[in-house]
Amino acid sequence: SWVDQISEWRIILTASGPNELSREDPRLGHGFFTYYLLRALRGAADADKNGYVTLPEAYEFISRRVMNATGQKQRPMLKGEMSGEIVLSRNRKGN
Repeated sequence: SWVDQISEWRIILTASGPNELSREDPRLGHGFFTYYLLRALRGAADADKNGYVTLPEAYEFISRRVMNATGQKQRPMLKGEMSGEIVLSRNRKGN
């Protein structure tokens, strides 16, 4: 059934790990996670430059930058199972 198919694609992306605070910076206008999530979706995470931002590309982009910006005090988490490729956004500057 379609409900079974949807449950196979349930992915959880969190701003921080267990017992961690999600940190904010007033200069960004957001928390670090939101700031880098928005940049990722706008195309900055398109590592292979194919014009699409996939979930793994976005997570790699976000997690590395959030951890660097917070001195490893905030670690975004990705949980769940997926089959195939999940495209989150199309990069208008891509091919």
